[in-house]
Amino acid sequence: MMRAEDVPGCIELLASYPAERHRYGSLLGRLSAAWKTLLRGESLITSVLEDADAPAYHTQAFGVSAFVTDEFLQQCKTPHALWIGRELVRRVVNGDSPVLAPKEVRNANSREGLNLVTWTGIVSPLHEEDRPRWVTELTNAFMLEHRGFKLKEVVTQPVDVTTVRVVLNSGALLWRSDDHGYGEARNVNLEKLIHSPFILGMNRELVVRQMGTWASTLFLYTPPRLYFRPAEQRLLRSALKGSTDEELSNELSVSLSFVKKTWHSIYERAAEAMPDLHLDGRDGSGSVSQRGKEKKQRVLAYVRNYPEELRPASSFFCAGRDGGP
Repeated sequence: MMRAEDVPGCIELLASYPAERHRYGSLLGRLSAAWKTLLRGESLITSVLEDADAPAYHTQAFGVSAFVTDEFLQQCKTPHALWIGRELVRRVVNGDSPVLAPKEVRNANSREGLNLVTWTGIVSPLHEEDRPRWVTELTNAFMLEHRGFKLKEVVTQPVDVTTVRVVLNSGALLWRSDDHGYGEARNVNLEKLIHSPFILGMNRELVVRQMGTWASTLFLYTPPRLYFRPAEQRLLRSALKGSTDEELSNELSVSLSFVKKTWHSIYERAAEAMPDLHLDGRDGSGSVSQRGKEKKQRVLAYVRNYPEELRPASSFFCAGRDGGP
């Protein structure tokens, strides 16, 4: 996850690509303000990958994405389209941001679904021999961070030909504005493509056509059953990394007693909504009470398989009490 102190190093890495400097132009100097504004509101999804084996931690790759309005997505796909990153900077710093606020993300994720744009994805060009490793790790991080959202459409504008090929190989398609639809990128000159605004992406309707690709797995979605509170979701997301309760207390800047109370709340919620998890003291064969560690592993195994439980959602909308889906 990107922190405010990570922003200067990430922008320096981005600016090492001449193509990115060209895309942003004079607005590159406003990128820091745009990201810091949105980081405060938790409206960005970010990944920052560092080399732990280096003498000092150094950012090797990072990615930034955002959920945006329908109107902005359509503007990205019109003829004479725009560079997504540059336009997002312009609008955010001018107070006309198309990025959804957390409440809007929660509501859309519970109803019609979300539009996702990748703002940027950058791998350090300094060590070409290590590039495949970091491209793979950044791709894996992107999949991990975005699985479990109810996505309508995902679009991106990779910075170089290598990344374009990676995205196409993952199952994405090229938006063809003349045909008003996505199509294969066969016989397209990729070196020429990246010099003008273009769109690679996929939408929910194309999943059957691209079944089995990495891109199609982003659209897999099972409605949540537990509706964890935000504090519970934060604890579970950190616990999935293998952190102990003491480590969770430090990572989340909360007391150890708060961590234990939150676990108790998680177990109660899960036991009530999903008896098949057997968190109420007996398993299916009637054995004695499980220990807390066993309860924790059962809950973590479930949310690892169903990341929807860790995404923002509104139980009010999902239950259909507003007359919606």
